Amino acid sequence: MANKTDEKKMTSKYGIVNMIMKDRKLGDDGTLEKFFDKQVKHLKREIKIRDQNIDASTTNYENKEDELLDELEDAKEALTDAYKDVDPDKIKNNANINAFEEEYWTKINRLKNSISTIEYSLKVHKAYYTSTIENYEKEIEELTQKINLIKNFK
Repeated sequence: MANKTDEKKMTSKYGIVNMIMKDRKLGDDGTLEKFFDKQVKHLKREIKIRDQNIDASTTNYENKEDELLDELEDAKEALTDAYKDVDPDKIKNNANINAFEEEYWTKINRLKNSISTIEYSLKVHKAYYTSTIENYEKEIEELTQKINLIKNFK
């Protein structure tokens, strides 16, 4: 039976080290502690990298979103202007009206398509960002679970 000094030697801040030492009836030589210190340090570094990736992804997303929103605003303004862009000199008679009509609607349809494309880009960009962040958060959760397992192994 182990006395109090033997039990004190077998105490580690990591539950997994305590279990290994107990199962293998090992003394405290520090090797296991050092190994798991390095593992926890490595896992914490990986978490920090994921956190930095989240910050960078968020900054990139916000910048791109601002850019796309500006483009959308400009495109909507251009569409409003296109509806009002009727030169009275170009529609003086029926022949001119027929010629101008195609030009008028082509311009409006082109601008509507441009707006749709920008709105689609915004949706795709947001979905990609959301997916990326969810993946990083899942990885952080898995890394944190590994740290907790090492610390609290029973």
